[in-house]
Amino acid sequence: MSDNRRVDTKFSLTVTGSSIAVVFAINLLILSYAMFLSWPTAGHVADAQVPEAVEVAPVEDLDTDLGGDPAEAEATLEPELVGPIRATSSFVMAGSDEVSQLYYRHCAACHGQDGTGDGPTAGLLFPKPRNFVKSPFRFASPGGSDDDVLAALERTIAQGVHRSAMPGFGGVLTEPQIAGLATRVLSFKDAESQPPVPELMIDVGRHPPVTEELIARGAELYRSAGCFACHGDTGEGDGIAAAGLRDSAGRPLQPADLASGLFKSGQSAESIARTLMTGVPGTPMISFEPLLIKELPDGSKDATDVWALVSYLRSLGPRPRSPGEASGSVITVHDAPDQAMLSDPAHVAWLGAQEALVGVKPLWQREEETASVHVRVVRFEDELAVCLDWLDESIDLTHGEDVYPDAVAVVFASSEEVPSMPMGIEVAGEPQVDPVNVWYWSGDRQYQAVVESLEGDVEQSQTNGSRWYLFTDGPDAKLPVLTVNEAATPSVDDDARGKTPPDNHAAVEGNAYGIGPITYQDADHQQLTATAAWSDGIWRVVLKRPLTTGDNQDAQFDATGRIPIAVAVWNGSKGDHAGAKLVSGWHWLDLGNTSDSQNTKEGASQ
Repeated sequence: MSDNRRVDTKFSLTVTGSSIAVVFAINLLILSYAMFLSWPTAGHVADAQVPEAVEVAPVEDLDTDLGGDPAEAEATLEPELVGPIRATSSFVMAGSDEVSQLYYRHCAACHGQDGTGDGPTAGLLFPKPRNFVKSPFRFASPGGSDDDVLAALERTIAQGVHRSAMPGFGGVLTEPQIAGLATRVLSFKDAESQPPVPELMIDVGRHPPVTEELIARGAELYRSAGCFACHGDTGEGDGIAAAGLRDSAGRPLQPADLASGLFKSGQSAESIARTLMTGVPGTPMISFEPLLIKELPDGSKDATDVWALVSYLRSLGPRPRSPGEASGSVITVHDAPDQAMLSDPAHVAWLGAQEALVGVKPLWQREEETASVHVRVVRFEDELAVCLDWLDESIDLTHGEDVYPDAVAVVFASSEEVPSMPMGIEVAGEPQVDPVNVWYWSGDRQYQAVVESLEGDVEQSQTNGSRWYLFTDGPDAKLPVLTVNEAATPSVDDDARGKTPPDNHAAVEGNAYGIGPITYQDADHQQLTATAAWSDGIWRVVLKRPLTTGDNQDAQFDATGRIPIAVAVWNGSKGDHAGAKLVSGWHWLDLGNTSDSQNTKEGASQ
């Protein structure tokens, strides 16, 4: 309460007036004190919402995906439960015109202009996009109030959904924008298609300490409750009933891979308990509350079995690698200490370069070891280099029938305005936007470019059977042995059109408006170069280009400010090519000298 009531000394107060003033002041103090007691301090939030920690593998044992701070990885996997942003907050919600534009730009390509899940990209995705009209909202409690559903929708829009192509927008859209989108999504709902309102879910209290006995009890429940029939004996989603599962719209439904350690409804023990208690609307996953909650003789409820099953489910697989930021990471461009690092992926200076961990997800879900890409960006005088590291257990350098090379792409928007999806997807009825600028690298192109640069001196550089290869110009190059037929022709990606780029370019520049192929630029506009290294299951690719090119189709890096940036990865051994790939959400490339780019997430939360 910041308003102070002051008495104007120009007027004389009567006894009645003084009494009213005193009563008002007392009431004001009482109200202020009550608000102070109810304000959600850190202690209150912890006491009210956060369950006791589950005993898991020590932080130092976590696989943090190519290194990094284990504590940061643990924080990423178990976010602090401070509650979702709410549509009923005090901020001013985005206007209807802005929300409509945001929906068409960021949602309609998958979920359809009318929210029916039939957008132009729907055929490329599995699981399929949600039908907001007919399908129940899966991560909101059945029968919850509109405020509860809005809170769940806001959380989903901000954080994305694991094991699906749903990206997060928390770092690139503001709270009012996310709240407006949640309201728009809720407006599509057909009330008649929603499940009936159940009785209130029983409070399961706090998570007890995890013991071997508690996990053993959970294992018994996993069998007796029939969980194995869908999720399989080891929780990998391969149970005997898995093939016949359908959602409420009749579409095939893959049971959750519990052994992955990633749960769509949230990673915390509390989130898993909520799912067990309420089920997942629109799926065969029913509520197990009647089985797991026991009523004691004194009328109280015993939720031990809930936590036993939660503990067992969390024990099925190792802690997952850090998935990286879903969206909104700030990738700052730093000055390079040595120009040589811009053309040398093995240069020691890359170890000291500041990095961002960008999460990537396959559009068609599968078991995938690559969860994130380490991104570093440096400049030296008039050149800029982007360094990308990611996990890939096999090195794939050939292109042929049903054989595809590993590949990676960096995508830049043409302005600070975030485009729709990482490839700038067009939506019918919306004005055409500027194309995104794509830097595309592939393993077969890289191999061929190095072979040609060595001018036949390859034999001295080959190290067949090695777990370390260096794709760079000069005598330091170390290449695997490939037959002439396999290496003769670098691929023109199946998702390309227009100009055919030069064969001796390891990386090529192109542009895209949306779904479908990249349009490669003319040969005389190709100024991108690349070097790479593959070492024991890790790719590192360094892409280099002048800061400015004079080409209006290219991203330019000489100004200050920030540019939206995204990443895509193709795993050749998994059959990735064209639209089958792993993609990130949008992040920010900070070119420096702007307050907006110092902390994008802080700005997005205002």
